Amino acid sequence: MPKNITHFSIFIASPGGLEKERKEFKETIAHYNETEARHRGIFFEPVGWEATIDGVGRPQEKINEDLRACDYSIFLFRDRWGSPPDDVNSPFTSGTEEEFAIAMEMYAALKMRDIKVVFFPVSESQLKDPGKQLERVLAFKSRLEKQEKILFKQLKNDTDFKDLLRKHLAGWLRQIESEKYNNESSTKEKLKGLEQNQSLTGNPEFQRHFNKALVLVGSKSWHKSLGLIELALENTNKNEEICDALLLQAFILSELNLSLEELAVYDELLARFGGRTEAGVVERLARAIFNKGATLGQLNRSDEAIAVYDELLARFGGRTEAGVVEELERAMVNKGFRLGQLNRND
Repeated sequence: MPKNITHFSIFIASPGGLEKERKEFKETIAHYNETEARHRGIFFEPVGWEATIDGVGRPQEKINEDLRACDYSIFLFRDRWGSPPDDVNSPFTSGTEEEFAIAMEMYAALKMRDIKVVFFPVSESQLKDPGKQLERVLAFKSRLEKQEKILFKQLKNDTDFKDLLRKHLAGWLRQIESEKYNNESSTKEKLKGLEQNQSLTGNPEFQRHFNKALVLVGSKSWHKSLGLIELALENTNKNEEICDALLLQAFILSELNLSLEELAVYDELLARFGGRTEAGVVERLARAIFNKGATLGQLNRSDEAIAVYDELLARFGGRTEAGVVEELERAMVNKGFRLGQLNRND
């Protein structure tokens, strides 16, 4: 059994009336940990309002704090929407709606890995005369369909919930293991590319600062490396050198788990040099686009990652430079993996 276990927390949110399903949620995760996850160094921890510590303060805010500390969230609905939050000034109509809004904010900020929404079946008679509670549930489901931001599942039978949850856990586990592999295998590859590129450039002041930054990266002195990259950028106007510095900067930000900032660097690089056609710059652009897609994939943003890989393939599919061809091949492999994660075959 692995000595080091990495914990990932899963928040369950639901209005009242789903106590049995909440219990199944905990039991299914416990069983999955013991049979599939723990011996692979992963532990999924269920989190819900039941675990919220009593004390002074607004109860819903304490639940929200637990949610903000989670890696995943799953929302369950049947025929109830829930009661209004305990804050009379709240814009939300239920505590679950407030929790969903917080989860979406975290997801957009790349602070939550994934959100799942599950709708349990209701009878035909309820659908014909839904009442206010079920009307709000149906309206929420309709919004999700129109927005197409979060995938949801409409169950046909209550008994399908355990199997669905196990599938989600298996997908998350595969994703975590894939990230671990990618992180371990790609670090030297990225740095090797930058080191090789530097042997072709000839700006002494840039090289001095940049090479020092590479040395510090090797010792994981991330913040000192970032400072040296800024000095390197101040001492060059060569497109290839600027690209290299930005790629190294993005790599360091990824090591610091600053994914938003890392993605912003890729966007800056593409905005500045996206129109260039010379081989050296194009190779670096291809690497930046691939890295952007890989980062989105690691954040479980598969749809966005696929779109980025498609952009890379469309933009540079006709190029023959070895460095570009390599990124194109890697993009095709990763795109296939992401399509598999979404059960798509396009």
